[in-house]
Amino acid sequence: MRKNIGKTILRFGTALVGLIVWTSGCQMTGTPMGEGERLYRAKCSSCHQPVDPETRTANQWRARLGHHGPKLTDAERATMLTYLARQ
Repeated sequence: MRKNIGKTILRFGTALVGLIVWTSGCQMTGTPMGEGERLYRAKCSSCHQPVDPETRTANQWRARLGHHGPKLTDAERATMLTYLARQ
């Protein structure tokens, strides 16, 4: 009986260590996603493949976001532009 308890504790400990190691790889690195990035991903990626913000200038992003005017509120557009243009 005592051997079974030891094996059970060893299995539980091994599973717990495995779970801790596995979940530690799932943590986000860097800074948390801001509102501008969240909006960009939510609003744009439903129709478009996300583009690295650094691939366009602030004026190019402004024109791109202006093209989608009816789909974005002024506040959403401003928040996204702040995120996209600072990259």
